[in-house]
Amino acid sequence: MTEKLTRNKECKANFIKVMDQLLREKKSYISSQEVLERYLVEYGDKSGKYQSHKPSDYDGLTKAKKAIRDCLLQRGLDFETSQGDDGRAEFFKYPDNVPDDLLSSLKKETKLFRQQALLDLAVRQSRGLFPSSWLAKFRIQAEEEICKNKIGCMPIVEFDANERLMNQHLLPTFYFAIRDKEVVRFRYAPFDKAERIWTFHPHYLKEYNLRWFVFGLAIDADGKRYEVQNCALDRIVGRIEKLKGEKYILPTVDYATYFDDIVGVTRIKGKSKIRIEIQTKDLYTHRRIMTKPLHKSQKEVQPFDEGTHRGIISLEVIPNKELLGLLMSFESHIEILSPLGYRKKMQAEIRNMYDLYK
Repeated sequence: MTEKLTRNKECKANFIKVMDQLLREKKSYISSQEVLERYLVEYGDKSGKYQSHKPSDYDGLTKAKKAIRDCLLQRGLDFETSQGDDGRAEFFKYPDNVPDDLLSSLKKETKLFRQQALLDLAVRQSRGLFPSSWLAKFRIQAEEEICKNKIGCMPIVEFDANERLMNQHLLPTFYFAIRDKEVVRFRYAPFDKAERIWTFHPHYLKEYNLRWFVFGLAIDADGKRYEVQNCALDRIVGRIEKLKGEKYILPTVDYATYFDDIVGVTRIKGKSKIRIEIQTKDLYTHRRIMTKPLHKSQKEVQPFDEGTHRGIISLEVIPNKELLGLLMSFESHIEILSPLGYRKKMQAEIRNMYDLYK
């Protein structure tokens, strides 16, 4: 699909959404000019520099109106129309018995092009916020979504993702809040602590282990500030409120380097980097770790020796729960050699597991 065709279909999809919302809100006659003005407010140039409407705007509006009318005709309905006082402008509204699911047949198409619009925006403006591999996955998933509903079309890609995780749809919400420097408020329910209400200045998005996290300045109901708070999107409860007029506070850390010394998303305050030496016990595990590094600091201290069946790999990281979980996943195929304190931590975790199963 060409970029121009994608933009045109994106425009049509957005007009469908705006027109349907306006018709349902007013429950009375509206004009094409009203639809166009609402569209420009929601999807137009944020700088307010629009002096005139582009031809593609009118084209998208016309196609959107026809698409909605087709949905009405399929139900045996049509727009109710009225002429303006000048006899030229046409006003239209939904019939009184318009069904709530009128546009259900259009939803998948409009969803695809809204996804592609976000994707194109992310490619142009994210500057590393979304990795290229994720963007490619996003595009493929969008195309597969449409493909699976076509006769004779079989999906050809499957991603290892937890589809039961909630609130994946909030990703664009936080992306635009970061881009536009907006302050938000939401309820947050961590699994091991009491629910709280955050006033949140979002700064950064990060995906780890198939979950999305938003980082930013969080302020609780008592006014206590948490400078670098991370929130899993699936732990957010209810709607997100945008706080108009609230001054946005910029980050106090450089997120370009913030994650350099950790695995995952948890950086424990006051902890320093340590050098961890890991002995691999078989060639497969050694190659597996070398081809998919545990961390960017990883080095091969000793290549795998077929005679001794040993190799050594080192990391320089700040220990956290994500690192421990990652190392535990290799079971008896690796051994922590040093430092002694971290080796003992691993031993304690192994003993706890043993006590559960003995």
